[in-house]
Amino acid sequence: MSTENKTRIGMIGAGNIGNVHAGEFSKLGDDCVITAVTDLDLARAEKLAKQYGIENVIATNTN
Repeated sequence: MSTENKTRIGMIGAGNIGNVHAGEFSKLGDDCVITAVTDLDLARAEKLAKQYGIENVIATNTN
C-alpha cells in the first residue's frame, strides 16, 4: 500500500499513554503510519520515535 493510501498519524505526547497509542497503531500494519511525534520532553519523543520507527520528531516550543 502506498503512503498516499495510508492513514497518517501525528502524535502529540510521548508519555505513557502515547506509548500505548503508538503500540496500538503499529498493530494496524499497512493501514496506517505514524509520521511524527512531539512532546515537551524532546528526549522522550526521540525514544518513542526510535522504538516505533517514527521518522519525524518535532520539538515542542513552550514559549
